[in-house]
Amino acid sequence: MFSKLRGNNRLILFIIVLAPFMATIDTSVTNIALPVMANALHVSSAAVAWVADAYFITLIADIILFGKLGDIYGQVKIFQLGILIFTIGSLLCSLAPTLPLLIAARIIQAIGGGATMANSQAPL
Repeated sequence: MFSKLRGNNRLILFIIVLAPFMATIDTSVTNIALPVMANALHVSSAAVAWVADAYFITLIADIILFGKLGDIYGQVKIFQLGILIFTIGSLLCSLAPTLPLLIAARIIQAIGGGATMANSQAPL
């Protein structure tokens, strides 16, 4: 991805900064929407809290793993893979009709977020 953008340093910097920012802000934005999600999905507040908790737990658990994978396979490749996984997870979150599917989508999203956060300095 970045080899095609060579010479456009501002766009590369924007992508590098935006990816971990999105993964980080996604943790707090979800907390604001939890009551709305509980009403829309017809579940309790305690149950919908797993939407945020699953993201936090997965993100924390996989940052170290993706850091090591970046060392082994290349940080740029893992960073790009993280962007792809995070985007797919975000799409799945927007399409999830039930709480279990939403939690599963948030886990996928957190896996991508961990990969981008662990390797965000690689393209520099």
